[in-house]
Amino acid sequence: MVLLRQPELKVRRTLLFSLVCAAAFSLALGAIDAQAQSSASGERVVVADLAKDYDGDGASDRIGDRITVVGRVSLGKMMSPRFNSAYLQDSSGGIRLDDTRGLGEIVYGDSVVATGRVVREGRNLAVDLESINVLATNRTILLSVRARNGEPNLSPLVGRIATIEGRVISKAADAGGTYLLVNRKAGLISVRIDNRSPRSVAWTASRGQYIRATGVLDHYRHEDPFSYQLYTRSDSDLEKMLIPPPLYPWVGGLAAGLLVY
Repeated sequence: MVLLRQPELKVRRTLLFSLVCAAAFSLALGAIDAQAQSSASGERVVVADLAKDYDGDGASDRIGDRITVVGRVSLGKMMSPRFNSAYLQDSSGGIRLDDTRGLGEIVYGDSVVATGRVVREGRNLAVDLESINVLATNRTILLSVRARNGEPNLSPLVGRIATIEGRVISKAADAGGTYLLVNRKAGLISVRIDNRSPRSVAWTASRGQYIRATGVLDHYRHEDPFSYQLYTRSDSDLEKMLIPPPLYPWVGGLAAGLLVY
């Protein structure tokens, strides 16, 4: 058995203490650096979490927070009614991205990571962009959600690609594009065709026609909780239906009758 002299034992204890302190200091620096990076990039969330109102005050608890969302662009900036805005959709929902800093082009179909602060405009939440990075540019087509004609509350679909059906009751146009007022079973909805977009919709509809339209759904008049507007993206987003779905049972019965006859 080897006995250490008192000075050697003291030196070893001091060295061990120094190593422990250095390790603890390194861990603390790492935690601070991770926290700083998290704060800079924003907490990563899914879109649906941004609408949570745990305190019941009628407003999202995330307003003002810096967050990061990952998803696919459902309406590019050059196809948006406001050229500094775009829409992003993930598996939980959709939200508008406001680019007030001129961060560049945002293209439909791109997979992106977007960071910014949550803001509220009327009934809508949006992300005031601070940075946006493109992960992939394969332009994957996003599937739409069919809006039930008898459902007046379409708020869960706001910001997402949705499909509606109805009869055109009026049509108007201005410098921004063409607007179709469509009567659904549950109420009216405005379908917007942006003529300024590079992918402008050349299709036209007339009063009385029954149409199926697909696009990004948003609120229209913010004072009315059931007022919505649909932003189309291309010619294929509008379809004129020769036989409206409400008549399918009658047409089917008539065809069956003729066959029997």
